Amino acid sequence: RALLWKMRYALIVEPEYLPIWMQSVNWFIPDVVSEAYNMMYIWKNVGYRQALQLLDGRFADAKVRSFAVQRLDELRDSELVHFLLPLSRNLHLEPFQVSSLARFLLRRAAVSPDVIGVPLLWHIIGESADGAVSIAAVAVKMSLGKVLDATKRTVQLQAAFINDIEDALESLNLGDAYED
Repeated sequence: RALLWKMRYALIVEPEYLPIWMQSVNWFIPDVVSEAYNMMYIWKNVGYRQALQLLDGRFADAKVRSFAVQRLDELRDSELVHFLLPLSRNLHLEPFQVSSLARFLLRRAAVSPDVIGVPLLWHIIGESADGAVSIAAVAVKMSLGKVLDATKRTVQLQAAFINDIEDALESLNLGDAYED
């Protein structure tokens, strides 16, 4: 930890080291935290993968999470859609009910309901099925219902299709039981 802290200026040219270095920060010392915020903004070429890592459960600091969201906000919808599954997982780890991640996801869903909103809703529903549901995820899910009101018919058709597939699979499984 101490070595990482001492090497911070040498590491800023290596984007993959930002999340690793941030774990060396002692978040209980205000001067150290201030230095961490400064370093975060001068770190070179922080990519989207590093931003996702800064949104996982290891980093509860709101400024760190906001920095990560700023990086992800640079993505086009066609790129962001590929990150929705890990973002929905990170939303379930979100320590704050109102957060930069939740606001970011809702804003992008409202701007692009078909490309971002509907897939995001399904990812959140899928992640909720595992049982670990955060207040932030519930709030986003409820807000998405309002945001996606115009595309409600699409979501209903998708849900009906999923139910039909589940029914077909269930009948196939019952048929297998009678063959024995």
